[in-house]
Amino acid sequence: MHILILMLIIVGVVWLLLHKVLSEPRDALMKVPLTSVAEAKDGAPCKLVGVVKGEPEQMLTTPFSARPALYFVASLQVYNADADDGFDTLLTEERGVEQIELEDDSGTARVRPAASGKPPWVVFDETSRASVAAIPMEQVVRFVESNGKTLARDFPALVQDSPTLPAPYRVVEEVMAQGDRVVAVGRARRDEDQLELTAARGHRMFLSNDLQAIADFARTAVAPKE
Repeated sequence: MHILILMLIIVGVVWLLLHKVLSEPRDALMKVPLTSVAEAKDGAPCKLVGVVKGEPEQMLTTPFSARPALYFVASLQVYNADADDGFDTLLTEERGVEQIELEDDSGTARVRPAASGKPPWVVFDETSRASVAAIPMEQVVRFVESNGKTLARDFPALVQDSPTLPAPYRVVEEVMAQGDRVVAVGRARRDEDQLELTAARGHRMFLSNDLQAIADFARTAVAPKE
C-alpha cells in the first residue's frame, strides 16, 4: 500500500512539473501586449487584431452548409442531458488553409493556421457557431465516410429510414470566413517588409465579429486548457 501511494505521489509530481514546463511559455505568449503589424518586432511574441483574408483558390467548403471558409470545425453530435452543453461530439473534422492574411490599419501579416499539420487553437464566439437544421442524411453519410468511418460500423443507431438527420442528433459548424475579425497570437518573423506570425506553441486565434468581445479577449486573454 505504501509503495502504491508513493508511486501515485511521484506520478502526480511529474505531471505537475510537465504541465508547468509546457504551459508557462504558452501563458507568457498569451499575455503579451497588443501590437500592430507595423510595430511587431522580429523574433518577438506578439498579439494582433485584424481582419482575415485568403486567396480565392485556397478557400475550403464546409461539409454541411457549403459555406466558403478559411478554417472550419464541423461536428456530428448527439443529445446528452448530462454533457456540459447538452451534446456529445461523435465525430469532428477540423481544417484550415495553409496560410491566411491578417490586415490591420498599419499593414498585413501572414498567419499560418497550422503547425506540423495540426490546426491551431481557435476560439469561436457564438456568432461564428451554427447548427444546421434538417440536414439531408446523404450529406451526413458523405461527412462520415470522408473521415474514414461508416454509419453501419461506427454509428449503427444512425442507420434509419429518414431523409434527414433525426433527433436527437445534430450537426454543428464553426467557421472562419473572409472578412472575419480575429485576435491572433504567436511569434513574429520579418522577411524584408513582410511580417509572418508563426504557429508556435501558444498560438491561438479568437474569432468574433463582436468588437467588444474582440477588445475584451485582446486585453484579458489567457492560455487555453490542454
